[in-house]
Amino acid sequence: MGHEDIKSFLLTMLIAGCGGVLFAVIQFPLAWLIGAMLATTIASIAGVRVWVPQWLRIIMIAVLGIMLGSAFSPEMVAEMGRWIMPLVVLALFVLLVTFVGAAYFNKVAGYDPVTAYFSATPGGMTEMALVGEQYGADIRVISLGHATRVLITVGTIPVWFRFVEGLDMPVMPATGTGFADLIWFDVMVLAACGMIGAPLGTVMKIPAGRLVGPMLLSAVAHITGVIHAGPPPSIVAVAQVVVGASIGMRFVGLTMRELRGITFHAAVISVIFVLLAALVGGLVGPVVDIPPIAMILALAPGGLSEMSLVALAIGIETAFVSSMHIARIILIVLAGPLVFRASHRDARIEQNDRAR
Repeated sequence: MGHEDIKSFLLTMLIAGCGGVLFAVIQFPLAWLIGAMLATTIASIAGVRVWVPQWLRIIMIAVLGIMLGSAFSPEMVAEMGRWIMPLVVLALFVLLVTFVGAAYFNKVAGYDPVTAYFSATPGGMTEMALVGEQYGADIRVISLGHATRVLITVGTIPVWFRFVEGLDMPVMPATGTGFADLIWFDVMVLAACGMIGAPLGTVMKIPAGRLVGPMLLSAVAHITGVIHAGPPPSIVAVAQVVVGASIGMRFVGLTMRELRGITFHAAVISVIFVLLAALVGGLVGPVVDIPPIAMILALAPGGLSEMSLVALAIGIETAFVSSMHIARIILIVLAGPLVFRASHRDARIEQNDRAR
């Protein structure tokens, strides 16, 4: 890490930290995450070189994974049987929004069919960009579109629940254990969940493995009663600032013309996706015996960590929401290319021609 990188990193943390503090002072929901995200997004668009080293992002994502895993409990195991029908609803919903989004991006935004499809799939930004690139898609459009989707979803859903629905959305999720209350055994188990889970999730090629690996190990530790503690709230706040900044830095280097064109269409489809999630989740939730709010969060096209944090902050079905988003990512990563090849024969032929 060179001198310029260090300066950019320190400036980024200052900008992101100030955004988090400002939002915390006004009692904004998920203040540290959303405040940091919006502050660094504005700085990026203004031309500031904001930058977060990949290794730090990986560590902080693992911290969030450990925290999300701490929301699991032995009592939740018996509840998992009622998640089968919501999984079916999730699969159908993903299919619906993918084809709605692809049609919009192709017919209205004018994207080629490959870029349109992989810009619409509500999966991981990196995974969809890499898979789309294999088919000749514009990776920059895909990445920016997915970044915009997460930005809008994370920026609207918590605000809606707090200021429209009137739900209690604390600045920090109501979880974690203070430093003074942690014992050495707690620290060692929590650290092991991150140090083993993140590389294990990566090696096993689990979608979002650096988050899901630590979360699964933490969940097992909490479900089995090995540990009851979670990461201290101060550490979680720092992790949210870093993750928020890493979302905002996706907008570095874009011209205003590129930014306006891509983000406008991405914002339109993101709002449509959120509205569809609210409609379907609100209607289907009672039918499948899931609280409507939890079902909306499970269908919302935001990031796994962000939507799980919202559920944790509200104090409702965190394990369910996290599990549904893991299932969504796995479903899209595994089935997305298959559905694309089946529905876009011309693109498949073109890919085969390039391979020859």
